[in-house]
Amino acid sequence: MKPLTLEEIEDARKRTADTAMDHIGAAEALLVAGYPATSFFLSHAALEEIAKIPMLVRVGLDIVAGTTIDWSEVGKRLQSHREKIQETWVGLHINADEKIANPELLAKARKWFADDGQARALREHALYAGVINVIGQPMAFKSPVDVIDRAMAEEALTIARAIVTSRVKEEEISRGHLAHTPAGLVSAFDQAIATMIESWRNRPE
Repeated sequence: MKPLTLEEIEDARKRTADTAMDHIGAAEALLVAGYPATSFFLSHAALEEIAKIPMLVRVGLDIVAGTTIDWSEVGKRLQSHREKIQETWVGLHINADEKIANPELLAKARKWFADDGQARALREHALYAGVINVIGQPMAFKSPVDVIDRAMAEEALTIARAIVTSRVKEEEISRGHLAHTPAGLVSAFDQAIATMIESWRNRPE
């Protein structure tokens, strides 16, 4: 991946947010048209897309702080399903109850995107026919429509719409200000985020 300037990172944030919203619109249209599995896939894709924004912001903060950046590693992270799923998990814990009012649905989303969750498998099974490996279902060669029903697609769309639209609103306020971030705040920001994530992972069940 080629090095990006702060201006290019800000532009990338805008393009990423727009793409995530396009995925939401397409997921809505496909669900109405009777394609729940493909709708589910695009809802998942919207969440993975919007999860790239914190990564881009992180790179921008590193530029501000004068940190050496491994651009090949940045490129790998932006393309990694695992990395984006982990970012989605974090997003489902930062004020997520304000975005997803249904506690049962929020709990299900957190379970899907946990380290041992089924997000990656469900994403693949929503798009391709194959031998399924979803917990609770017998191993068999199935089509996406056998794995993803309308209820699952509706749940995924509700989760994705809430997270994506909330992030896009935040982006409209914060985007364009990376260059004005005091370098001294970057390490404090890193420590606060690391502490927050660690407390979530170690919280009592």
